[in-house]
Amino acid sequence: MPSCSKESMKRAVFEYFPVCEWVPKYELKDLTADLMAGFTVGIVSVPIAMALAALANIPEVIGLYTTCIPPFFFAFFSTSRHVSIGMFAVIALLVRSAEIRHLSENATIEFNQDMDIADLPSVQLLTTLTFTTGLVMFVMSIFRLHIIASYMSHSLIGGFTTAAAIHIMLSQVPPVLQLDLAKRSGLFKAIFVGSQN
Repeated sequence: MPSCSKESMKRAVFEYFPVCEWVPKYELKDLTADLMAGFTVGIVSVPIAMALAALANIPEVIGLYTTCIPPFFFAFFSTSRHVSIGMFAVIALLVRSAEIRHLSENATIEFNQDMDIADLPSVQLLTTLTFTTGLVMFVMSIFRLHIIASYMSHSLIGGFTTAAAIHIMLSQVPPVLQLDLAKRSGLFKAIFVGSQN
């Protein structure tokens, strides 16, 4: 039977709120370097976030939100100093592919300042995707399913990363060269796009 001692309670708090463990140990001599690093990363993140938002076909301000807000909460709940959090090109492409599949062409509306951003179909779809993903990850954390990742080999991760890079590169060729290609989704999409260029 699990005990409710002071030590076990302390371990539980540190497990779910790691900030309570590392803040008392933080050394002020590192503050200047950390501020400079944060400022530099923040400057670089702004154009990247806007570009990835355009890649996902959502308003650029959403890209800025996804770059600024997750790291804030990550600082309180994360157990790793080395994990990068925020928006990535693969996620942006997945969001875009979901929009192509689930939204009609008539649902694609250009955002302007007179509109409420929540009324955009793409933002509504993105909100649904975000909530569903968060719910799945929450359930996975409860059942400690992160153990599955330990069975993924370096070759598998490396192959996925390389394939994702090739997919992103090929998907950007038509817009860069102003090519009007037939839309295609599903298996061998990247090969189809590459063969049409």
